[in-house]
Amino acid sequence: MGLIGLMGLVSCSDDREAPRQELSIEASVSAVPFEERSDSRSVTRSWTPPASYYLYDDLYDPGVHYQTLQDKAIDAYFTSVGLYNPSDPNYNSQYDPLHGRLRKKSDGTWKLSLSVEPDDVKGGDYYVYGLIPREAADNLSIAQLEAEDPEDPPTYADGAVLTIQGLQTVGYDACAIIGAKEGPDADHDNGLRAGDFSFRLNTGESATNYLYLLFDHLCSALCIGMRVDGEYDLLRTIKLKELRLQTANSEGTTKKKMDVTVTLHANGTGANPISSVVFTPTGTEVCDGVVYSSDEGLTLTTAYSMLLGHFIPHGVTKLILTSTYDVYDKNVTTEHPEGNLIRKDCKATNTIPLSVIDRFSEASRGTRYTINMTIKPTYLYMLSDPDLNNPSVEIES
Repeated sequence: MGLIGLMGLVSCSDDREAPRQELSIEASVSAVPFEERSDSRSVTRSWTPPASYYLYDDLYDPGVHYQTLQDKAIDAYFTSVGLYNPSDPNYNSQYDPLHGRLRKKSDGTWKLSLSVEPDDVKGGDYYVYGLIPREAADNLSIAQLEAEDPEDPPTYADGAVLTIQGLQTVGYDACAIIGAKEGPDADHDNGLRAGDFSFRLNTGESATNYLYLLFDHLCSALCIGMRVDGEYDLLRTIKLKELRLQTANSEGTTKKKMDVTVTLHANGTGANPISSVVFTPTGTEVCDGVVYSSDEGLTLTTAYSMLLGHFIPHGVTKLILTSTYDVYDKNVTTEHPEGNLIRKDCKATNTIPLSVIDRFSEASRGTRYTINMTIKPTYLYMLSDPDLNNPSVEIES
């Protein structure tokens, strides 16, 4: 789950993709933890999120290498209360969903692009549904949730069905919006709650809008601790250059992409509105996502270096980790301050059953799994003997 906070909207233009309206956003982005944490955790912020929600940057401990939301986009639909059914004789295009993209810039501000003419943005009540980050999927579409009474017309006030096409199986902390609230202060008795998607949009040159969004995870998190054995560290230095993650089940490696259908029932009570998440594998390519990549390399020591990845949990019973690394000796000189390069671009692959990590046979979304790994060679190195490729790895937890 997650949270995106405080957005002030200001009009400007974008001539590259006309017709399109672009809005500047002042925001802070966040999400809820994959595991339970104490509500007493001290975090500096201008307001307090709902219970059990945390700002995105506070999800993970300092020192963990993971992908931030920098230069990532939120795909969102701003939907109206009225009739949206093009085949109906009373159809009014005023109620068509406004499709927007919010992208975080390097200076910390956000810009929202809407694929409409500026005059088409009407003030009033909207319901906000969407996905973060946009880059995780090929496409996103929305449909109304059918009303419980067949005699009532469908309306976005009751909820929505998100269809996510081509969601990457490994690599992103993909989340769906599960709540929205207009500002400027969402921290009050009737503040931001899961199951409430309503947002009032004010228009006009002097109008200012504030929007808060809650998210829920569609994926699992994998926290990987890597270190080297003490005897090994006396003789060699490993620099991790890349860590890739694949997922698998009894039938083989997971497909690279999945189509995902998320059904949301608006309730306004604080209860999670997601009633179902359906994953459908698509394509023929197998998954292969990068958890960490660095040309310089991350020096592994006898202390854990923590890296974080994400994966769709559908049917996953095995995790496959492939490391690419360079090996140096300990002969440190002025010319070679890192030691002499012994082997370059070595690869090691380890297949880890999920049952090694916990007592469940299959992964579940919103769960954080932790693996601590110690690299242990099968023999000690002698003089200039070549280093062992694919060294053994001890899984500690």
